[in-house]
Amino acid sequence: MSQATTPKAVKAVLNSYDAINGRDLEAMLACLAWDVVIETRVETHRGHEGATRMFKEAFTSEFSNEPQAMLIAGNRVVVLTLLRLTGGMTGIETEQQLLEVWTVDHELVTRLQVMEREEGLESLGLTELASIVEDVRRSYDLINSGKLDEGLKMMHPNLVVDRGARTLDPDPIEGRDALRAFMEPDIFESQSFEVRELIATERRVLVRATTRGRTAGTGIDLSAESFQIWTMQRRQAVRGNVIQEEEEALALLLSD
Repeated sequence: MSQATTPKAVKAVLNSYDAINGRDLEAMLACLAWDVVIETRVETHRGHEGATRMFKEAFTSEFSNEPQAMLIAGNRVVVLTLLRLTGGMTGIETEQQLLEVWTVDHELVTRLQVMEREEGLESLGLTELASIVEDVRRSYDLINSGKLDEGLKMMHPNLVVDRGARTLDPDPIEGRDALRAFMEPDIFESQSFEVRELIATERRVLVRATTRGRTAGTGIDLSAESFQIWTMQRRQAVRGNVIQEEEEALALLLSD
């Protein structure tokens, strides 16, 4: 039986993308085990020597590799990425939707496999989980566009949302109708959520989001980042937890 993914393993993968997009070879190598195996769709690279050659070549290109969602499967972190490449003299940008499978042991990446997205999801049995994550993303998009009723369909009628102890009113929100009433314009004349990360297990989806609002009357713009963890049953959220600290949020996401 494969070991469970830990918060530190997830952070190792997040740090890897920071290093890749920052073209920081030293930081990238610090995330990799000395005997790492990297399997692209073209060739296999082994160890720090092979990884160094691969990333040095890659860093000469104009590109970005943006994680769109992470799926936790045993001791693997499966990342849906959007690779954007800008081609030489033409300057034409192309996009590829990929699946990158990271195996992490003791906070170091031991294996990275790059696959075609749909084929990879099917082979790993993660098509359904990826679909649930897209449902969550779509809900946030609908809420941001002012379509509250449609956006909140993801929520179970008896949903309970724990907003944490740091809020002005720490009492939980009980029920989808109560959540809708809470989100109606009141103190804030408008609110929006910028989704920055989506990480999912079989039971929960974590949304790292920046909430932005403009206060009614005074027109003051405010923003705050939080981690919103949704416990799912039959594609609906039955519980929500709003947490401020990343380590605490990842621990809840990955708990049994």
